[in-house]
Amino acid sequence: MVEDSFNLIIRQTQTAALTEQLHKCNELSTRYGLRLTDTQIASLSRARVDALLESGRVEFGVGALPALIYAFCDSPYIVHEDYCQTLSVLQDLFYQFKNELGTTLSDEELISAMEQIYNGKAQGSLEALENATTGDLYRALTGTPEEEEEDDD
Repeated sequence: MVEDSFNLIIRQTQTAALTEQLHKCNELSTRYGLRLTDTQIASLSRARVDALLESGRVEFGVGALPALIYAFCDSPYIVHEDYCQTLSVLQDLFYQFKNELGTTLSDEELISAMEQIYNGKAQGSLEALENATTGDLYRALTGTPEEEEEDDD
């Protein structure tokens, strides 16, 4: 019971810090016509907890979401109507990719690679980003082009 209370206190503290940070993110994202409401911020905070549980990850602090907002808010592919849902999916993908990559890429490197793919090859398709391989992420980060497939002609 003490452990459950402790976990609840930690979760509440992290949620409060994330909420504050997401309000600060609005200062930048508003320049691009993107703004999270209090309801959307609460939803993203809950989605973070769910994503961490689903991915089996533990995280201290506010997590990757603010960094994802800063990286993606200027994307020409993100529109206000889908902003919250897009952030939720990007957050899920971030944790999935982290599990696949382990510690080979820092959080910043992974987010940069995701942004390069999303704004480049994927042309704003979350499905295409979801289907990116670890090789795609490394190539996006290093700027290495994909090898041309040889024709059998």
